[in-house]
Amino acid sequence: MLLKYDLLHFYCLIFILCGFLEKAHNEDLPAKFRLQHNVIPKHYNVKLRPILEEDYFSGEITIVAEVKYSIRNITLNCKNLQIIFLALDNCMSSVSYEIMEQEELLNIFYTDQQYIDPGEHLIYANFTGKLRSDGNGFFKTNFDPTERKLLSVASMFSASNARMVFPCFDDPAYRARFTVRLIKPNETYTALSNMEEIDSFKIDEGIAVDFRTTPPLPPYLMCFIVTKYNYSTLNYRSSDGRNIPLRIFMLDEYMYQAPFLLNVAKKSLEYFEEYTQLVYPSSKLDFIELKNFEHEGMENLGLITLKHNLVSYNRYSDMSKIYHQMIAAQLIVHEISHMWFGDIVTHLWYNDLWLNEGYAELMETKGLNHQYPEWNLIGIEAVPRRGFGYNFDIQPKRVYPIGNFPETHAEVEIQFQDLTYSKGAAILMMLEQAMSPELFEKGTREFLKKHYFKLASTSTFIEVMQKFSPDLNIGRFLETWLYQNRYPMIIVKEDNISNSLILEQRNFYVSSDYKSVFGHKWTIPVTYKSSCTDNMQLRWFDKDANEIQIPRCRAQKWIKFNYGALGYYRVLYTEEQYEQLLHHFGELNGVDQGNLIDETFHLMRKLQVSCKYPLRFIEKLKDSMNLIPVITAITKFERMLIDAKGNIPIQEKLRNYFIRIFKNTYEKLSWRVRRTDDFSTRLMREALLEMMCTELVKYEKCFEDVQNLLKDGEEPHPDVSNIVKEVITREALEGQKNQHLNGIPVEYKFKIHPILPMNVLKDIPKSI
Repeated sequence: MLLKYDLLHFYCLIFILCGFLEKAHNEDLPAKFRLQHNVIPKHYNVKLRPILEEDYFSGEITIVAEVKYSIRNITLNCKNLQIIFLALDNCMSSVSYEIMEQEELLNIFYTDQQYIDPGEHLIYANFTGKLRSDGNGFFKTNFDPTERKLLSVASMFSASNARMVFPCFDDPAYRARFTVRLIKPNETYTALSNMEEIDSFKIDEGIAVDFRTTPPLPPYLMCFIVTKYNYSTLNYRSSDGRNIPLRIFMLDEYMYQAPFLLNVAKKSLEYFEEYTQLVYPSSKLDFIELKNFEHEGMENLGLITLKHNLVSYNRYSDMSKIYHQMIAAQLIVHEISHMWFGDIVTHLWYNDLWLNEGYAELMETKGLNHQYPEWNLIGIEAVPRRGFGYNFDIQPKRVYPIGNFPETHAEVEIQFQDLTYSKGAAILMMLEQAMSPELFEKGTREFLKKHYFKLASTSTFIEVMQKFSPDLNIGRFLETWLYQNRYPMIIVKEDNISNSLILEQRNFYVSSDYKSVFGHKWTIPVTYKSSCTDNMQLRWFDKDANEIQIPRCRAQKWIKFNYGALGYYRVLYTEEQYEQLLHHFGELNGVDQGNLIDETFHLMRKLQVSCKYPLRFIEKLKDSMNLIPVITAITKFERMLIDAKGNIPIQEKLRNYFIRIFKNTYEKLSWRVRRTDDFSTRLMREALLEMMCTELVKYEKCFEDVQNLLKDGEEPHPDVSNIVKEVITREALEGQKNQHLNGIPVEYKFKIHPILPMNVLKDIPKSI
């Protein structure tokens, strides 16, 4: 009996041991897309030498990594690198490796298949790679066309391109410290990385530049640059008393623009330190413009990279100076906000990217609105910019939820769609409205403090914010917006028996391509203001509720839902309510006026309302100098004219209607920019003059006014010079009034972009 028991016990032990070994073996096998969490990097020593004249780079890397339990191999990411030699714990002879090119993986293992024991291990690799020209990995940029020399090489690692420059654990979940050494050819070059330079010395290959060790960062936030660009600088004293140098590297011809950009950066740092109650996390902040850079900007800690001519203004560009100034400032502030939202706190995986980008877009608006309240950027974000997200979210093609869990590189790239930024910011704005700005700010501070240089996810964000608003079910609210695509339309009905309004909801995009467990119903914080209320009111519309009831006061003359246009939803009113809003249009603020124009236009395109409503709302803007509704009307009218391009009588009606409404404003703005003009006037001038002079409207006074502007050899102001080019070019291309083109500077002749017609406009009212 004892023998049988011992034998049974022995077989059980063998079974358990075999199971353990099989488990260990299976867990050693790398996933096809993501690394397994059995090895954690602690520290990288990176040495890179770009050989500019030969279009390649060489490198060395030492990684201190912790193995959590016995494994057969250590797996890293590696792509398009030539490994010269590799060692594990200073051992080369008994260590082998294999590169899985399709999976972009590097497997390191003992030749005799021994297990790698738990604990810290040292990985060393010597390698080479190619300097690219597509703006990813380590790439060539900023050529000098006169001397035909390369001025800069730079890196771009997001979302998963660090593996193209050095073997690494290329996943946002793997944060580690980095110590960097860059080899530059000679003293005419400047070497840049995330932290400040601490030493440099001559070596055989050039000059070695060492940088201070970083705080824990994922590889995608690292940056390496060698450049011949000069820079302009400004000091910033942080709230903890440190002097932080701000530098911007750019072509000398644009250097005169640096003071404005650096001042925007300085004021942004002040605002974000105050708002978050966390000091800027690095000891310097550099900006550099890059050519061959496909992205608008990248928030590498301490070293922000920017697309060429997105912050520097080129007088020959197709963009007005005032509009470019706004875009440049927004980009600077957006990338700086990422120092807190993305760098200090990083998303666990790309399904949580909306937190980084949504917060960055929201804080960009807050930070710049703090500096330039007269720009009304909150209104611009709520109406004109929000339109990009709305339009993307109702495309016929498949649109993924912004909280989608990506499982391929292609799906990761999809997460960086404009919708993630716009919708992410809108969701946070709705949450801020529901919580109150004060509680939202406190929750944000706690969220950053709790995850300081750590990883965060949607669930940890909810956990923190819920503590500050215990009466709100924040998780229930967010899940309907993050994990299903599209957005809702609220339908307003009247109940005369109870003297109230009944709200129902449905998917604005009627036929959805994406199955949702929530049935395309949303939990919506519905806001509204009426003639009876001085302040905004808020009611929750739960996804499981069929309808909600809004009481109506006896003397109510009008009611406007989605107050301030911060909610991410459309509203369909009754005809009587539209008439009331038209009659009392002047009592609404500019943002709500713009929202009604934008909303009725899109409802018209969905055949939910007659086109008379957007047209009549626009008609209310005659002689108006209110920026938000006017620029909204311009963009919507442009779309109407494009839609009607196949129907000349309708298009001519619309054209004359537009001219009749805005010709007085056109005259008031004029082509001559005055020093006393404020931002709204300058931006409205750019938008209205361009529309009046476009091929779609062709206001007869445009060419005459341009001639008068140029006849004395006067240089057009950069706010209107791009429009002057368009007018002159169109007239030249059409062969009209060519006798008047003599003496026009050649830079005003360029090819205009064709406009493709799409005839969807119907039901034009006879009254126009």
